[in-house]
Amino acid sequence: MEKLDIEKFNPTVAEIQKVVDDGKSIIVTDFTDKGQIKLVRDQRLKLKDIRVNITKQGKMFRQQAVDFSKAVISKEKELISLVEPEEERFSVIEDQATAFEKRERRRELLPKRRSRLIDFKDVIDGEISDDMLLDMDGAEFEGYCNRLFAEKNERNRIELEAKEKAIFDEKMRLLREQEIKEAEDRARNEERKRRIERENEAERARDEERKRTDKAESDLKVQREREDQERKERIEREERERKDRAEREEREAKERAAAIEREAKERVEREERERKEKAEAEAKAEAERKEKLAKDTKYQEFLIANGWTKEKASEFYVEVKGNTYSLYKKIGEITL
Repeated sequence: MEKLDIEKFNPTVAEIQKVVDDGKSIIVTDFTDKGQIKLVRDQRLKLKDIRVNITKQGKMFRQQAVDFSKAVISKEKELISLVEPEEERFSVIEDQATAFEKRERRRELLPKRRSRLIDFKDVIDGEISDDMLLDMDGAEFEGYCNRLFAEKNERNRIELEAKEKAIFDEKMRLLREQEIKEAEDRARNEERKRRIERENEAERARDEERKRTDKAESDLKVQREREDQERKERIEREERERKDRAEREEREAKERAAAIEREAKERVEREERERKEKAEAEAKAEAERKEKLAKDTKYQEFLIANGWTKEKASEFYVEVKGNTYSLYKKIGEITL
């Protein structure tokens, strides 16, 4: 590719300044004087030719810069494609080595971890191999122990409730037996005391005793039913809370997964859209460049075919109307 050089931008500043300075001496003192008006027009057309040529050269140099930039980008991609696969392969190997090193360092923790798991042997399902323990980092192992601890606490809670219920039932049975015994003792004492009293008095005492016994049993039954109901409601409440927590965690996990999937899909669509837009823009730019190059070539051939050269550019004038270019040549010039 041709080397980009701003010094090739012609005409030079000195040449432009000379034309500009020459025109500063032109002054119109009479607008009816066609000669003065012609001098103004010729000078304007000369300046216009310089401006048009500068613009054309500027566009040509800018296009060369764009082409060079595209060539650099293409070469950059080509060179990177040679390096990047191996770089990524070695990166994967380094990651594997790092993971292996961390896993081997955790091997020293195996006895300690095994010791901690002894307390949870009742709630561990199946065999926990060394590989499984080595695959866990510190946070994962702590999380695993926390889950086992929670399961063990739950099992202990259930067992404790069963024991407490058994103890409570036994206490209530003994209490009922004691109350009955005390009631019977009181009845016998009353009977002995009132043995000499009237038979009706004794019968009434027995009736009252039976009523007290029935009331005690009734109160005890009501109390037991109330406690059973409270325990049932507590268990149901805890089960609802557990289910709600599990459903909430599952819902949040699904929402996070959906968000990740949606973001990935949007990113792919955005990248595909940007790729298409870039390809279309490049194709359009290339078509415009080729069209402009063809027009510039045709225009230059037209000028040269009619005797125009850079050295004689000041002797010609180009008139542009739409897409039509008309070339005029200066016939003569006189300074009065």
